[in-house]
Amino acid sequence: MSTATLTQASGGSDEKPHWNQNLPSVIRGCCAFVCLLAAIFAAVIVYTKVSANAELLSGNAVIDSVHYTDAVKAAITQKLEGAKGLFQASLVVLGILWGLVIAKKDDRALRITDRPEMIMFLSANVLFLVSGYCYSAYTDAMATVHAAGPVEYEDPKDLTIMDFRDSRIDNLYVWQRGVWVAAMIVTAIALFCSHVVKEHSEKAKSPCEPSPSPVPLSGSV
Repeated sequence: MSTATLTQASGGSDEKPHWNQNLPSVIRGCCAFVCLLAAIFAAVIVYTKVSANAELLSGNAVIDSVHYTDAVKAAITQKLEGAKGLFQASLVVLGILWGLVIAKKDDRALRITDRPEMIMFLSANVLFLVSGYCYSAYTDAMATVHAAGPVEYEDPKDLTIMDFRDSRIDNLYVWQRGVWVAAMIVTAIALFCSHVVKEHSEKAKSPCEPSPSPVPLSGSV
């Protein structure tokens, strides 16, 4: 009587991890790098442009005049309300972002201890702050338009103010909108990477299920 034992060989223990297991980490790193560049670029450009318009904010610039009609007054009000709406939206999104960070440990959607998430989170904050800086400069410029613009007149129809459509003024609002859009995109990227991409990365790095134990098969000859 002889006994032959056949053992099932386990197959996956020595296999190298597939290349796409590292892909989520690469994607998150690239997104963090792009977001950081966007924040730095926006901060430098906006600060340079606003500083160049310092003479405008001090009331020393030479700007064409425009008749201060009801239509012009309505247009100015609409512009200011639009800028104010963007600023308020920035505050709301910033509050949500910080809420995701300081939430309970198990409910946190963004983790400062995670380097890519930290970079994207800080980049979004910087962009929202830059957008707020543009809003502040724009409201100051519009205040200058109203303060320095009206001149003496004999007929109310002759009332004029500085042209609020001047590129040195209007660009402040354009920059506010552009930077706000960039901040929203960075925020969306941060949330996408912290949920979808990171979840996929954790699943890819999770240990494989243990292979079944060897099964002895006995037989008599």
